[in-house]
Amino acid sequence: MESSDASCAVSGELAHSVAAEAMVRGRSLMNQRLQTLRRRSGVQKSQRNLMAHLRAWAISTHSVRQLELVPKLFDLVVIDEASQCSIPSVLPLLFRAERALIIGDPMQLGHIPGIRSGKPGYGRA
Repeated sequence: MESSDASCAVSGELAHSVAAEAMVRGRSLMNQRLQTLRRRSGVQKSQRNLMAHLRAWAISTHSVRQLELVPKLFDLVVIDEASQCSIPSVLPLLFRAERALIIGDPMQLGHIPGIRSGKPGYGRA
């Protein structure tokens, strides 16, 4: 019983240590990425460094152009609220995906490309 408890304690300490180290490294890479985006140079390299460390990303269809244009950049792309997305806005994500999970609700409103008001310059998407 004691050896089992000791093993659990050591396993817990190891897991905590590995997670803490990963968080420090991830924070450093995130700070480097932010600085790179502000400078607008070395963007592709900082992206590759960060992607090697972080296993999950959340990005909008509007921000995907900031990512390297490489097929199968992501193992899995999940597109939620797909009925709200236009096909052209989703294609850059799908190009970067090895696999895709597309989630939508047929009872939801479809994509609205733009709403225009009577005043010039207002309501453009």
